[in-house]
Amino acid sequence: MLRLRNAATALFLVVLAAGAAAVVGIAVHHTRGHVSADQTAAISEHHVVAAAEPGTPTPASSPAPAIVRGRLLSVSGPGLAWRAAAGCAGSARLQASTDGGRSWQPLSSPAKHILRLGVTGADSGWVVGADARCTPTYYTTTDGGATWSTGSLHGIWVPTDHGIVSPAGSTSHPCGRGVAAAAEVLAPSGTEGAFVICSQSTFWTTSAGHTWQPGGQLPAGQPVAAALTPAGHGVLLLSDANSCRGLQVERTSTTGRSWQRGQCVRGLADPAAVSLTSAGYGLIAAGAAGVETNDGGRTWH
Repeated sequence: MLRLRNAATALFLVVLAAGAAAVVGIAVHHTRGHVSADQTAAISEHHVVAAAEPGTPTPASSPAPAIVRGRLLSVSGPGLAWRAAAGCAGSARLQASTDGGRSWQPLSSPAKHILRLGVTGADSGWVVGADARCTPTYYTTTDGGATWSTGSLHGIWVPTDHGIVSPAGSTSHPCGRGVAAAAEVLAPSGTEGAFVICSQSTFWTTSAGHTWQPGGQLPAGQPVAAALTPAGHGVLLLSDANSCRGLQVERTSTTGRSWQRGQCVRGLADPAAVSLTSAGYGLIAAGAAGVETNDGGRTWH
């Protein structure tokens, strides 16, 4: 549902879009065992990695986040979606759809920039907005964006230029420290779990970022977007995948620790976004096209 700009050579996470650098690809570590939250990995560019958790800050009971490069997408059920441009490099362009992404209507944004978003109903949702200095603030609306109320960021994952802030408020650094360290994909799954793709490795946590474990090898292709449910089920979109003239869907039931080959959705290309709910409904939006699933990402149509 959300139209993503092409970032096939860009790395994306954490609250700022800053600079441009060429990235060759992903080489996943095959190490095992404990990795501390200060595990370092160099990344050459910042992009917001958006985790859209429809619902108030209770991700464990919310529909799944949708993680995308440079764009934000959230669905809360068939037809209903929000989208926005991610990060502090441009305007928010917050929009809503009630027809499965076939048309979009503008919503009044509470902030110049948006770092996170979640739609919870026809007229309700939340965003993590940011000011000109990219300072995050949590906002909610119950009238379709006509008015917004501020609240606490406690209870949701927030990517920042200082690291990944967990729902408990602690900051960890699975991809390294400093503004040069960013992740390509951050996919939270509830208040304790998350999956991260860094420049040369993948990590997962079930301890709200207190520790990060090295993940398994990713399938061949360029990661485009990912979404996980609080139970750790989810999908990963790959472009440039072997034998797939479109976007390759990979599926996980282990919070990204392992992946199984799914459907090749032909005719779609990066930029693209995906969002998945705990009930199994999901959407992929790429350009002006969109496909849906009602079985947790097994089949797309």
